[in-house]
Amino acid sequence: MITLHEGRPFKFDDHTPEEWAEYNRAIAAGERCEVTSDMADYWLDVLPPRLWRRRVVLADGTSVVADFGFAEGESRITAHWSESACGVRRYYAQLTRLLNRG
Repeated sequence: MITLHEGRPFKFDDHTPEEWAEYNRAIAAGERCEVTSDMADYWLDVLPPRLWRRRVVLADGTSVVADFGFAEGESRITAHWSESACGVRRYYAQLTRLLNRG
């Protein structure tokens, strides 16, 4: 899993151009990225969801129930989901094996 700055999740509201590029590279490579809830909300607001609350197979072969997924044009769908442990909710993003047909 890829995180930013020694385990800190990728954030939308406080990032440098280099951090944004690092996030985009990691997602394009199919790596799992930890993100903040604000980053997940950003993607939910920017692009129309292609799926909601659906079990998906991620690029690495693991299966999760995605809160939502999006894609631009004919490309693989990026899933966003969250997990709770010990009262702490963490958010993730990763490419799926699903192809958006446009």
